[in-house]
Amino acid sequence: MKYTFINRLTARETSRLRFGYSRALRASRTRYPCAVFVWIPKSAGTSVYQWLEDAINMVKFINPHELARFPNFGRVTFGHVHYGALLNKGIVSNEFDKQAYKFCIVRNPYARAFSLYSYLSAPPISLFEGSFLDFILSVREGCEPVGPYNSKGLSIANPQSDWVFDEEGRRLVNDVFSINDLSGLEDSIRTRFAVKKDVTLKHLNKSTKNKSLYRALLEHDEIVPMIDEIYARDFTEFGFQTGVAEKS
Repeated sequence: MKYTFINRLTARETSRLRFGYSRALRASRTRYPCAVFVWIPKSAGTSVYQWLEDAINMVKFINPHELARFPNFGRVTFGHVHYGALLNKGIVSNEFDKQAYKFCIVRNPYARAFSLYSYLSAPPISLFEGSFLDFILSVREGCEPVGPYNSKGLSIANPQSDWVFDEEGRRLVNDVFSINDLSGLEDSIRTRFAVKKDVTLKHLNKSTKNKSLYRALLEHDEIVPMIDEIYARDFTEFGFQTGVAEKS
């Protein structure tokens, strides 16, 4: 099933779409015109998108109005919307998929789990109430799956591999970069696109959480084994070590 086109848009929505299209059109006229940033939640996505927006005119398509009108060209991200679901629905064409450079960033599952908890439990989100242990127990009980939406319930807490692979196990991206190797991502983008020399990638979205609290939460005997279980595929696919709680 495909999204139906929605004809009634506000003036603000119309302006936003036209502005986005014009940027995508400019991007489409240069070398390697198409790219997709598969934005895995709480893996430096905000920082990277801000850089990509400045560096290669990347455009974000998230809400149904925008997705229904995706022109299948340019440098884009669909936020936390599952790329494979967009392919299945025909919103992203096979032609676009074949020619686009697709990439994502992954993060140590321990650090990401704590970052998810901090994000979802604090204002203005306040979607979860309870301790870090309570949060991990809730995730283990099951989250809404990733799908053709930016988020639903605790869907952003799913394993990172859920964004990287489709339901049949096929990898959806060309390259996977670690949050600890953002220079590798920058080099890859500069190799493929014309990026201004003064536009550099910086880790803008730094956590303000107390690091000693982070370490103390991981010291609970129940937490680490449950994270190992929930995110087992992430450890295997992306080369992270179980029992090693990095700060990133």
